[in-house]
Amino acid sequence: MVVIFGPQNDPCVHHTSRYLRQQGEEVLLVEDASRLASGGLCWALDRPHNESYFLVDSQPIPFASLSGILLRTLPENQSQPEMSLPDQQYIASELQATLVGVFHALPCPVINRPLPWRFHRSLMAGWEQVNLITGCGLQLPPTLITSRYEEAACFYAHHGQAIVNTPAKPDHRQSIRGKEGTEELKRLFAQQSLALQAVPSGQWLQVFVVGQQVFGATPQSALLEEGIGEPLLQPVELSPTLQQRCCRLVQGLQIDFAQLCLLQAEREVYCFDIHLLPQYEQCDSRLQERIAAALATLLSPGEKELRDDSPPGQAGRSDDRLCLHLPAG
Repeated sequence: MVVIFGPQNDPCVHHTSRYLRQQGEEVLLVEDASRLASGGLCWALDRPHNESYFLVDSQPIPFASLSGILLRTLPENQSQPEMSLPDQQYIASELQATLVGVFHALPCPVINRPLPWRFHRSLMAGWEQVNLITGCGLQLPPTLITSRYEEAACFYAHHGQAIVNTPAKPDHRQSIRGKEGTEELKRLFAQQSLALQAVPSGQWLQVFVVGQQVFGATPQSALLEEGIGEPLLQPVELSPTLQQRCCRLVQGLQIDFAQLCLLQAEREVYCFDIHLLPQYEQCDSRLQERIAAALATLLSPGEKELRDDSPPGQAGRSDDRLCLHLPAG
């Protein structure tokens, strides 16, 4: 049995479950993953896997019966108004730790396993991730994090185009360019410190990596030249060298299903973002079908288990991404 945690209106959930059923695989969809937080889990550490189970709609699902799991959402602790905030935070931390442990202990492929270090979001990638990205032949864009407008204005004037976000909201990114960008920079700086990533001239690419398979995509139009937002993505061929680099990066991060936001300049390929939960809904129908088929292959019985003995580090949570700013200091 394959268990998919995610809403039924998620195209990735719908297409992947359809492919699996076409292969004769039994599929269980769990739309409300928060059920696991309220007594839906029995994990016996000192006994065989067939004595541990998930409980879904009063039906026990033994770990030993699972052939694969796809996590498009993660269970979250439900608010308990009668409890103090410190008690709620303690319970939430315990739940997160338990889920990290159980999804890494399962004897089957688990796609989008929670990363322990992603429960505590950070604006910047660590040096280990930076070295991995550059070691794979990709580059990070020139970046400035500052609380001084003069420094930001000088950086922006030199590069002419930038992507801006804030330490308080690292997922909210905005592209600025030209004279209008200068005015917007002033407006944003009146509120808080900023992080700026320079945008070289080149072609934006979105690369989806599923196991050993790599799928390139590009916006259907110039609606969002900045490479951020929600354009419709259509397939594009990638060079074998770039495919290998993307595969090495994703495998090095211990991820099975990821989306890379790249910019292919004249001489370099820059990595701007890594989505630990890919934005599948942005893809056109052809690309969605290919990605879903690849996911179904990873989850099918008989496939090689995905790094069960590796250190923690499978892919992440809804809307999670690895922010690729160079660490300070």
